[in-house]
Amino acid sequence: SKTKIAYASGVPRPTSSPYLDLTGTTHPPVSMDSKPSRVRCKGPGSSPPESYAGSKTKIAYCSRLELSLKPISDNLEELHMVAAIDAEVSGISKRPLCRRAGSHVALKKSSETNPNAVKNIHSPYMPSASSRIISVLDYLDLRPDDTLLDIGCGDGRVCITSTVLYKSMSIGLDVSPICVDNALDTSAKEGTHNCIFYECDATGICQWTDDEKKDEDAKSLLKDLEKVTVIFLYTYPTLLMKLIPLLSMLCKKKNSDGKIHIRSIVTLTYHLPENNGET
Repeated sequence: SKTKIAYASGVPRPTSSPYLDLTGTTHPPVSMDSKPSRVRCKGPGSSPPESYAGSKTKIAYCSRLELSLKPISDNLEELHMVAAIDAEVSGISKRPLCRRAGSHVALKKSSETNPNAVKNIHSPYMPSASSRIISVLDYLDLRPDDTLLDIGCGDGRVCITSTVLYKSMSIGLDVSPICVDNALDTSAKEGTHNCIFYECDATGICQWTDDEKKDEDAKSLLKDLEKVTVIFLYTYPTLLMKLIPLLSMLCKKKNSDGKIHIRSIVTLTYHLPENNGET
């Protein structure tokens, strides 16, 4: 009944017993000074549905999407950095608490203010490679009744791929308005209708006041989060550590039969610490 956390990385975690990577390969114990990891990869789940079983086909789609996103991706990387810098050096108006991509808000600003400037960017823009996306989504064994949450979704490629290839619903969160709006545009071009993107500082959700929760988009996000069954995280440790309260909150939610609603959390490259609370 506990949430499974997988470490999708070539860098071994400290373990006192053999462990499995995403390919199902068994590795010997890793001797390190730190204590053994309390949670580690428990091996791949069952095989994906036959209709999605062609790995070459899946990687081909993901590679095509990656290629089509390259001009946008290169631009987003620079804009993401500029937005973070401008937020620190200019007196901008506060971004909305939560905004569903596609909706627009009027911000009071001077002609010299970058409208996309946003504080609390704890992780740089880092798009995932096609092969790694497929490895993770295959490991998760996504089904049409799953809802994937990608925190720090960037251009939305993980959410879009999960919806197109695995027919699951997906929710992408990112603090950057230009990222979520571009993600929504891309999902529309790909013909996906089960991708939802929010501009939101995920590190602050647990601290929302009752009045803040009454915001229409905030209410919509909280309702959508109740559907989440799997979580994907590819962020710097600076953000990952700040997400532990949110992950703990989500992992406490249970189904009507008493089982934890979230069945898997997968981290890529950077991992949750051993003493990660309720998760």
